[in-house]
Amino acid sequence: MDLSNPANALVPTLDAAVASVLVGTTLPLTGREVTRLSRSGSQPGIQNVLTRMERAGLVDVVEAGPARLYTLNREHVAAAAAMALFGCLANQVLIAGVLWVP
Repeated sequence: MDLSNPANALVPTLDAAVASVLVGTTLPLTGREVTRLSRSGSQPGIQNVLTRMERAGLVDVVEAGPARLYTLNREHVAAAAAMALFGCLANQVLIAGVLWVP
């Protein structure tokens, strides 16, 4: 059992890494920032997850020049479940895009 990331027991894919990052912040993040903060996967893999989540309506996207900024759509029906599942990592807080573990 991997106690460092218990959500992987239910969602053992990059989706868990992306959801965990997005649940942990309300700041808009680029795909590259999500990749860096997730500490797993590749940029193309993370981008595929973000695109799939965008199509499902789970993430909101804002165009900012050439970049796309992603945030969790907290009004989505699945957002509460994502926040409950990945909120178990609530002791990890993103402050100004920097992961802080108290």
